[in-house]
Amino acid sequence: MVLTSSNQKDDIERVYGLYGNSYLVKPVKRSALQEIVQSLDQYWIKLNRTVPS
Repeated sequence: MVLTSSNQKDDIERVYGLYGNSYLVKPVKRSALQEIVQSLDQYWIKLNRTVPS
């Protein structure tokens, strides 16, 4: 997962070309960034499942 300020097509393609699985552009407003962080917590910490060890 990449969280960046870049919305450039080349940067997005590079991340996915390197097997990144998510590309998020940081919003300017702090409140919008907080929403993204809360959504990430919900997905990655609470919902996402990985291969059992």
